[in-house]
Amino acid sequence: GTSTTLEKPYLRLTDFPKAENVRPLPILIKSLAHIKSHYIQHEDFEWANGQLKSVRQDLTVQHIRNKFALDVYETHARLLLEHGDLNEFHQCQTMLQSLTSPTSKLDPSVDNCDEIGGNFRSAMVEGGEEECLKQSEDAADEFYAYGLLYNLVQSSWGEM
Repeated sequence: GTSTTLEKPYLRLTDFPKAENVRPLPILIKSLAHIKSHYIQHEDFEWANGQLKSVRQDLTVQHIRNKFALDVYETHARLLLEHGDLNEFHQCQTMLQSLTSPTSKLDPSVDNCDEIGGNFRSAMVEGGEEECLKQSEDAADEFYAYGLLYNLVQSSWGEM
């Protein structure tokens, strides 16, 4: 992507996105910080929800699957729970599970985000292979609990 705008409305894609309408990772990192700051100051759920969906869309169309993506999905999931949007929360929860599954790998093209204000460096294990994405222990416990509660609310006994 080549867009440098921090704020971008979410629009459902009906065609392949144009590069000038997609934000690259350094801009997405700044955008997430902007969204968090704006939400803390104004508590405008509709705006923040739309902005986070737009960030998620930009991550998806660029196939970005790294620790920053985890941060985006965790942030959005928490906001959605706070406002009772269980359907959209479940989408975030499902993506978090996909990002952290043993078959999901870090995005090898993104290994120097420290230089652009994020702390999302790809981890390499011995032998130069990529490490699987992992949530922090606290976040993993938090989202495991959310998953249990979600399944209770949805009466999804088989998922528990």
